[in-house]
Amino acid sequence: MILCSHVESILFPRSCACCNISLFCPEDSRPLEKRDRYGRSCSGRPSYKGFLCSRCASSIRLLISPLCSVCGEPFKTPAGSDHICGRCLKNPPGYDTARSIFAYEDTIQTLIHRIKYQAQGYPLKALARLAKPYVSEIVEGMEQLDLICPVPVHASRLRQRGFNQASALAYEIFDRNAWWICPDILIKNRRTPPQVELSRQERLRNVKGSFGVKDPSLIRRKNVLLFDDVFTTGATVSECARTLKKNGAGRVFVVTIARAWIKGDRHPVNLDNS
Repeated sequence: MILCSHVESILFPRSCACCNISLFCPEDSRPLEKRDRYGRSCSGRPSYKGFLCSRCASSIRLLISPLCSVCGEPFKTPAGSDHICGRCLKNPPGYDTARSIFAYEDTIQTLIHRIKYQAQGYPLKALARLAKPYVSEIVEGMEQLDLICPVPVHASRLRQRGFNQASALAYEIFDRNAWWICPDILIKNRRTPPQVELSRQERLRNVKGSFGVKDPSLIRRKNVLLFDDVFTTGATVSECARTLKKNGAGRVFVVTIARAWIKGDRHPVNLDNS
């Protein structure tokens, strides 16, 4: 028990993985004290699950129905049931269905940026622990899956960053099913410019033909879970799915931690009320 507590304190120190403020449990009689770089004392905030403060946790929005039953985009109003959106009817994506867990904003965006661009391990473990129960629920509702395929990055970018954030998150989230994860089947064979400033159509053109499959025999007639950190326009995961299917894969499902560019204002769903 002592060893478990020690390991937990190393993996999840008592500070917020997003804003770094000291954490304390609501039942504690007094908050932990932490001194900043100038030696000034600053009190902490209540803890949410031991790795976020209550303020950072309160900014996280879960994406809930009604959603597009194909791409998973939340509809503007909270009324009604899931159905196919106009974009998917007009231009069906390469994947069968896609689902995301959180809105890509505030705390979730900060955690992903710290993972992706600063290679910070504590935010990675915190985000994986936060997302894991929701990912499990989504996956349980899908058809029989045969393998998990993280969206790859080009070799030059992998050398620059030192890791692929999609693979790292997948291994943390699917730890008991790590044998499902196949990080080397899908490859990015052409380096593409960053997608950040591109429009939807430019993103589609940018990634077209940029992925390949190392050994098609490993995916033939297999149902694949394509996993990534952020879904923006869906151009990348759609191209990955088309590549997998062209090389013999069965159905391709997409799960991402977060989704960006959500249209309109949606009713916020606090984590504790989900």
